[in-house]
Amino acid sequence: MSGLAIVELFKGDFGQLYMLRYISAPELLGILWATYAFTWALGSLVAHRFRTRINTLIFSTVAPLILMSFVDNWFSLALFMMQATASAALLNQIETRVQEATPSSVRASVLSVLSSIGRAVSIPASFAIGWIAHEYDIFWALRGVAVIASLLLLYWLWVSLRLPSADKPVKAEAVAS
Repeated sequence: MSGLAIVELFKGDFGQLYMLRYISAPELLGILWATYAFTWALGSLVAHRFRTRINTLIFSTVAPLILMSFVDNWFSLALFMMQATASAALLNQIETRVQEATPSSVRASVLSVLSSIGRAVSIPASFAIGWIAHEYDIFWALRGVAVIASLLLLYWLWVSLRLPSADKPVKAEAVAS
């Protein structure tokens, strides 16, 4: 959730600057921003369909960012919207899993702490993204966010390979330790 907060920071705080790279009419910017809000809501709406496919959601959240960092034209705005849908669904599923794994007496505290950590990570990240956007441009800032998202994807793959899956039996030594 903390790493995903950086991606959401880019879209929420710097997304309009990114959109301005490809369009200049304020009316179109408003329409695009409304489309972004719709795609975000759509992700929350369809999240339950991906309950058993968290890896698909993670890949669908990171892949558009990687593609956007190589595609410097208006098509990247479509990728931006696809990423928003996947990201909203992923956040929904992460929060659902945290709620299911946490006793109700501390659930609100755990989610609050996770949210606070995400905000704490976002503060230095916003300075870094802002500095990159100022010194270079918003496209390079996007590339930095794509690198962070790619590292999160690699970390997830590494962790998921090390954890026993629900359909594989756990070795006796793993249970004992």
